[in-house]
Amino acid sequence: MGNSGSCSSGDGVALRSGAGDNVDGTRSSPAPQVPRKRARSSSPTKGRKRRAKVAEPLPQAESVTGKAPGGSRTNLKDYTEPARALLKNAMHRYEVRIDTLNTYPGTELQMQWVKEIWDEVCTEAEERMQLTERMADHKIRFSCSQRRGRLYKVLRKNLKLHQVLLNESGFHYKDTGARTGYAKNDIVMESMRVTWFKNKSARGVRFMQAFSPITLVTLALTFTAIKFCIEEYLTGCFQPGIFDEVENKKRYMVHLQDLTEWAALKPSITDIIRQQMHDKLRAATGAALVKPTGRMSEAGRTRALQELEAMNVDQEGVDSDEE
Repeated sequence: MGNSGSCSSGDGVALRSGAGDNVDGTRSSPAPQVPRKRARSSSPTKGRKRRAKVAEPLPQAESVTGKAPGGSRTNLKDYTEPARALLKNAMHRYEVRIDTLNTYPGTELQMQWVKEIWDEVCTEAEERMQLTERMADHKIRFSCSQRRGRLYKVLRKNLKLHQVLLNESGFHYKDTGARTGYAKNDIVMESMRVTWFKNKSARGVRFMQAFSPITLVTLALTFTAIKFCIEEYLTGCFQPGIFDEVENKKRYMVHLQDLTEWAALKPSITDIIRQQMHDKLRAATGAALVKPTGRMSEAGRTRALQELEAMNVDQEGVDSDEE
């Protein structure tokens, strides 16, 4: 029993004289425990987690029925405002790009256009609205095929009075026999008038920057539709066809190539002709003609047009008078 730290009882169990046991065998109160403060982390990321700001979701288009628009037959009237107005504006702008920039855009370009146009209409209207896949596909992108179909239906009604030769695309010319007056046949101007310049609220007037001057794409699309309608009467009896991309894209590309070569003969003059087309079509609607500064005067334009019509161009596109 020489150890001061412990003692042995008679039965050999060692008793430790620590907290709670005195040397005389009595119990003492346990020593109070001082709570230890938790050390703060030196790294702010390891401490309390900060809540990330969650972006507020964009409002979704609502249906007049109170349910999400569904089905392949969803119409503009099925949407409430402002979605209806935004969609209508977007469809019109998309159709204008089809009519003036690229009649048969690929899927990737279509989606790029849809996103760009949706941002435009929302920004101008100062509205925030989510563009759903249904809105993009069933309303905006689908409008391009509808647009081409409407052009064909409009021309069918007007071509009964314009049965011209299809040989070498004679309908392009003002004089179909002599093949002179390229792109000046009355049906060309009339077709563009009823399609894009029917009145002051028509697309050609509202979106003047896209149609002034008339683009080669617009002319190629017009030529394609005219030829298609003429072929419906080719046998002497009307045989309706389907104006779709499969059958008409190749024709469209041929017309666009021909027009591109024509425009390259003398761009300074062919540009004037296309500008005259726009100005004449716009004037027919009664809308005021907006003339930017620096444009050629009417007298100068007339002289340039006479020069183009009178010049003798060889197969390589060189004016023989300049040789």
